[in-house]
Amino acid sequence: MFKGFQKVFSFTFRNQLKGKGYRGATITIALILLLAPLLILPLSELYKKNHSDNIDPCNAQKIYIVNEVRPEADLNKLNDLGIENYTDLQYVSATGVEETLDRINEAKEPALVLLVTATDNAPKLQLIVPSESGLKRSDASHLEEFLQKQSQVLTGLLVSEEQSGEEMLQMIARTDDSYYTVSDYRSGGVDQAAKAQSTRDSIIEGLSFALPYVSIMLMYFLVILYCSGVSMSVVLEKESKLMDMMLVSVRPEAMVLGKLLAIVASAFIQIAIWLVSVVVGLIGGSLLALIINPAPLVNLFSLAGSSATAQSSAELAGAVESASTGMTIFSPGGFVIAVLFFLGGFLLYCSLAAIFGSFASTKEEVGSTNSGFTMILLASFFLSMFGGGMSAGSTPIWMYIFPFTAVLVAPAGAILGTAPLWAILLGLILTYGLALVLTGLSGRVYRMMSLYKGNVPKWGQIFKVILGRDLTQP
Repeated sequence: MFKGFQKVFSFTFRNQLKGKGYRGATITIALILLLAPLLILPLSELYKKNHSDNIDPCNAQKIYIVNEVRPEADLNKLNDLGIENYTDLQYVSATGVEETLDRINEAKEPALVLLVTATDNAPKLQLIVPSESGLKRSDASHLEEFLQKQSQVLTGLLVSEEQSGEEMLQMIARTDDSYYTVSDYRSGGVDQAAKAQSTRDSIIEGLSFALPYVSIMLMYFLVILYCSGVSMSVVLEKESKLMDMMLVSVRPEAMVLGKLLAIVASAFIQIAIWLVSVVVGLIGGSLLALIINPAPLVNLFSLAGSSATAQSSAELAGAVESASTGMTIFSPGGFVIAVLFFLGGFLLYCSLAAIFGSFASTKEEVGSTNSGFTMILLASFFLSMFGGGMSAGSTPIWMYIFPFTAVLVAPAGAILGTAPLWAILLGLILTYGLALVLTGLSGRVYRMMSLYKGNVPKWGQIFKVILGRDLTQP
């Protein structure tokens, strides 16, 4: 059955790798994928560095300062720095947080409250957003960014003027800052476990729409790009009139399987080269960006190296576990499963292309016969797009199991950990099982159609051949 398979595979594989079009496309796209991040990331960082003073306004007219460290400190001096959008804020001293919040809420004044307390001989700042101020967390985050960039000046205003420069720098490094809503402040801060869970939910919500779209479009274009080559390859011998001679030394099943797997293998090599180019480009671009604009050594709104940060990171890592699905977000196993689905899906659609390509006798007829696997691909594509597959968090279970939709939506579900593990594994088994069946069926169809001459078979004839009827017989 597989007589001559190795020779066909080796011959087709070598021709694919030596082809000028293959080499040209591989090298050109690899260079683009390598150079794009090497140029974009450093230039982007250079732009940020040159426009680092452009901070969005906080939309507040007044900042009420409840300063328990140095009540006489005058933060209006921050206006003298000349930073755009932060030259006319009114920094007003206040005596108590609750009284200040009540006054702001009663007047519905666009103002924020900055509470300054002492912790371990270092300032601790809390920005509070009054509920009736008309301001949002994002407004407080803009003020946070401004204060962060002016950390040395701010700390100099908050602490005693008698502090030495070295002591001031130590205080800057220990300063802990954050911003809260009123309810967060009154409850003693943000529940770290809830915050970690909220962070996880936000990540999944955003990626649950982005990753399925990327996954579907990537598989779609890979199939369109390579499967036509499979169809074209299986018809070469028919068009060159060499079929009679080829059938003496090579079995038809071995012929189509050798060609199919050789093209799939060359495609995997090409994709692997592109992926390596992307990774190298991203790493190199990131290093160049870091050289241009190193990360600030002092960050007013983060406590680098503190136990609080370590605890928060641990809680966030623990929060990504998904007990309901048995999988985790961005786990190595999820990435492995996603890659396996891509490989299985690629083999599945290439097998379909080989089956429908076997019904053509010339290259001109390939376009007509390719409509078969193209229709299946488009049906799967639209079914995934409009059947709920565009949101990984709410994708129907059957889409993870049905092979033609599983190869499109399951990679995102596996990476995000939103798909049930049993459904993912069952879909993976069915996908590879169907791919193997269709691969064998492509050899059978090729054997039965190898000596067929005539018009392109109609759909009824195609189904008869698949069921075992030889159209070359009267």
